[in-house]
Amino acid sequence: MACWLGTVLVAVIVCAVDAEWGYDVIGLTYEEDLDARLAEWEHSMVDFYIEECGHCMRLAPEFDSAAEDLLGLVTLGKIDCSESKQKCRDHGVYGYPTIKMYHYGEAVATYEGPKKAGYVVRFGKRMIGPTSVQLNSLADFKNFTEDYDAGIVGFFPDGRTVMGYYLGWERSALAEWLRIAEVLRQQYRVAHTFAPDLLATQRGEEAVVLFRPQRLANIYEETAVRYPTKNYTLPKIRNFIKKNIKGLCPQLSQDNKEDLMKDDLLMVFYDVDWENKTKVTQYWRNRILKVMKIFWEKGDKLGCTIADYREFDLEMYMFHLRFKRGAPLVGIRTANKTRHTMTEKLTPEGFALENFVEEYFAKKKRASRIKLGIPVYKPKGVQEVVSKTFNEIVNDPRRDVLIQFCVPLHEECNRLEPKYRELAWKVSNDPNVLIARMDAITYKVPKLYEARSFPTIYLVPKRKKRSPKVYLGRLETRNMLEFLQNEVTRKPLIVRKKKKPKPQESNKKEVPTEGENGEPPSTVELQLKQLFRAHDNIVRQRKREEEEEKVHGKRDEL
Repeated sequence: MACWLGTVLVAVIVCAVDAEWGYDVIGLTYEEDLDARLAEWEHSMVDFYIEECGHCMRLAPEFDSAAEDLLGLVTLGKIDCSESKQKCRDHGVYGYPTIKMYHYGEAVATYEGPKKAGYVVRFGKRMIGPTSVQLNSLADFKNFTEDYDAGIVGFFPDGRTVMGYYLGWERSALAEWLRIAEVLRQQYRVAHTFAPDLLATQRGEEAVVLFRPQRLANIYEETAVRYPTKNYTLPKIRNFIKKNIKGLCPQLSQDNKEDLMKDDLLMVFYDVDWENKTKVTQYWRNRILKVMKIFWEKGDKLGCTIADYREFDLEMYMFHLRFKRGAPLVGIRTANKTRHTMTEKLTPEGFALENFVEEYFAKKKRASRIKLGIPVYKPKGVQEVVSKTFNEIVNDPRRDVLIQFCVPLHEECNRLEPKYRELAWKVSNDPNVLIARMDAITYKVPKLYEARSFPTIYLVPKRKKRSPKVYLGRLETRNMLEFLQNEVTRKPLIVRKKKKPKPQESNKKEVPTEGENGEPPSTVELQLKQLFRAHDNIVRQRKREEEEEKVHGKRDEL
């Protein structure tokens, strides 16, 4: 490649054939009529850039590489907007870099895809091709749907299906489809068909179907997604494609970043490379879907995405993560911008990801219960029950539940409280029994239970939830425990026994029974110790008397 630089600023670089280098660069200046020069070329693509822009510098080699693949099909050019931003604004350019497609000088599209050579080449080829590719056979259909990029296909039985009236005019389904395809092809591959063999795949019905890229194919989601209605409008079809094109676990990009982060999102950072490392990229995405499918089937709501660590290093920094070659890094970003980082290493054979997501949902459920005033489950204590959790706890088919209906500040209820807690402690090791309590004044008692006096205690067996047994015995721990031992479904009842308290060591210093050399103390030594103690007692007694005299003297003065 050779560059011609004159005394004036080179504004546009155009690719043309050269015998030695494969293509040459022709320089133009702003002094020339740019619009007139663009009008000379049937198809042209121009990169509007600024020299100081880092993104522009990264795009430059990719754009030059795309020029080689598009040689003879599309004329590629570059324009430096540093000295004349106003002239770039005249072409609708307000950010850099911006790539625009021209047809005989008329701007027909703005490229909005990844800044990679392969994507730029595919965009250029789409724009010089037909508005919508007609598929005439199964071979055409297979080649179209098995491409690297996604495609959207319109199935029309005869090409003359009437769409109906809209603002006073009437259009066929195909005419409306071609009008929409003129805009869609700027971002997506578009096709249509009338072939009976292909219509048979849709039961002969008119339909619009989105076919995801084959590289995203897996057993956890459908490869083809059907447009739900026959109301073909550009905004609805565009939203449909945007929502479904990247599957249940899309790759994070600057374009979809804001939409994905509106909700709670599981983010997995690793070396995402669909062109050079397809199998590795595919494996980790499928592994994430496998785990998330378990929670989605339970009704838990959490989106997921894969992200290239090179592009989203700032997001990794917010999670306090630093990428190293090996396993992906995982974190959850909530809608209110709080972050949870997975500390355990993600491995192919482990359960680290599943445990991390399960722990997240457990914390989320606990936080929501506390916010709503719902008591948290206590497996080894008296479980507080409210109206919202009554069915979940008391009617749990996995265990027998002893439920007490009480009234705060009631004398009998207050007297029963320590005994009831002791009962809960005694049976806390039995996973088939739960001790619970409900405030009968604050919350409404279900009709199945009669609580006319307080406290009232019922045993709800796990196999007879509609037939609770009322407790009529004495309100003592021993009596309630006997009742449970006789009435629980699964016997014997596991009862904890109180351990004998360990004898406390005395803090008093004992008088040594041995002398200095390990021999019994002599009579003289014992007498000396008694004298020293007596002397200390006398000194302390004198100090007390002196303090009392001082106090009495002050009183006499007063």
